Amino acid sequence: MSVRAYRVNKISTAKSSTFNLWYDKELMNFIEHQSDFMDSLNMDGNGITEIRVEVLERALAKAKELNLESDTVKAIKRDIAWAKRHDEEYISYSCF
Repeated sequence: MSVRAYRVNKISTAKSSTFNLWYDKELMNFIEHQSDFMDSLNMDGNGITEIRVEVLERALAKAKELNLESDTVKAIKRDIAWAKRHDEEYISYSCF
């Protein structure tokens, strides 16, 4: 493990958001109970954090119960497809 700190020059994000931390309350409650999503964010809910793909897949299975809008479902499906194409178990999210 390195003990040196490096400045971040650029973080590239998707063009549109997947979900809203304030608006999608049921989804956020589900994610928080399944992971430590909020632990990586500051007290204002800003920062970079991760969600396991399997947690998002479970959320999609409960889309109706979680009151997910169709646009949110589509965005989560896109994220899952991206992760699988890139052989990733986690998806990183920049929250601001």
